[in-house]
Parts: sequence; C-alpha cells; structure tokens
Amino acid sequence: MNKKLVGRLACPVCLSELRLTVLDEVGETIVEGSLICGSCGVSYSVCESTPSLLPGDATPLVGQAP
Repeated sequence: MNKKLVGRLACPVCLSELRLTVLDEVGETIVEGSLICGSCGVSYSVCESTPSLLPGDATPLVGQAP
C-alpha cells in the first residue's frame, strides 16, 4: 500500500479518518502495519502491502469496546 493512499481511506463503519502505524516499509510502500480508527476503537491490518478494510476483519484496540 502506498503511503499516499492513506489520506483517501476512511473507516468502513463510521467513515472517520484512519491513522497509519507502520511496522515494515520499502520506500513509499507500506508492507506491514495497521490502520486505526480512533472513533470506533478498532484496527485494520495491512499485510503484504494490502489493507484489509472489511468490518469483520477489524480488531478491537486494547481497553476499548468495538
């Protein structure tokens, strides 16, 4: 996933902005990381440069209810 794409993505549930956390990157490409929705309190994974933004794939953040 290209870093420039993050500004165009939104939470699929509430349409809020997503915050990117990068675990691995190559140049401008995010290889591993997560996209976090502060409004919903969930995280969506980025694996092998592909974001998984299906509501059923969301992982609740620690200490927050989905």
